[in-house]
Amino acid sequence: IERLWREQGERPKAEAMKRLLQENIFGVEKDQEACFITAFSLILTLLSHLEPPELQANADFQFPTLVGSNIYHADFFDDACPIFQKELRFDWVMGNPPWEGADERNESHRYALDWMRKASKSSREVGERRLDEAFTWRAGDALKEGGYAGLLVMATSLVNSSSSGYRKGFFATFYVKRITNLSNFMRILFMGPEGKRAEAPAA
Repeated sequence: IERLWREQGERPKAEAMKRLLQENIFGVEKDQEACFITAFSLILTLLSHLEPPELQANADFQFPTLVGSNIYHADFFDDACPIFQKELRFDWVMGNPPWEGADERNESHRYALDWMRKASKSSREVGERRLDEAFTWRAGDALKEGGYAGLLVMATSLVNSSSSGYRKGFFATFYVKRITNLSNFMRILFMGPEGKRAEAPAA
């Protein structure tokens, strides 16, 4: 929105910002409630850039319905996910994947495990079924040529012997512009519930 403002030399109109949102921001979330929270947050952001007189002068203006059209209630590892069904590709992919290993007993990990089995046949290795490592590979499938991803993953993927195959394949496949190690700040940034410390992540 700020870039559009600079380019036009004036605040973008409501319809222009609505199109900007509908055409440029997409997301995938397994938790349906989180989908609605995300959509609400985006609408609030749009609203924060509008002046009340403009809304009053455009009584027919309607905020977009984002869940189902931009924010998808789906599993990122499921090939039926609309992102991949529609073959959408992005300049930027941002994410905070789970910092855990996929579990055969966990039904919610079914698509991730299926994806890992298929990916391993094309040398996209994942150490100890790490969901965050798998997510970094999967994010690449959603990027345009020359696109960038910014992901929050476990720092241990950079050093664990179990992730050596992952590192070898991933760094040979993608150009990694920057790694920021946040381990020293984990107590500040990643405090878990009931005071439990999260494991050390890296971005």
